[in-house]
Amino acid sequence: MELPSTLLKLAEHHRIQLVWVPGHMGVDGAIVDQLARQGCSHPLTGPEPAFGIYVKVTRGVIRGWTSTK
Repeated sequence: MELPSTLLKLAEHHRIQLVWVPGHMGVDGAIVDQLARQGCSHPLTGPEPAFGIYVKVTRGVIRGWTSTK
């Protein structure tokens, strides 16, 4: 199942909150890798379940939803 259709299916019965997390554009790759390792070593703080999603995918889902409404 595609991610956009999975999100729509989840939204039928659950409240979904999309949270934007800035990327690492313009930041040294070694620093990004180090911070990513540190971040992965900590438990998730926030609503669960959670998973990463690209901004492009999110925009596509929102555009599709708004065009049907």
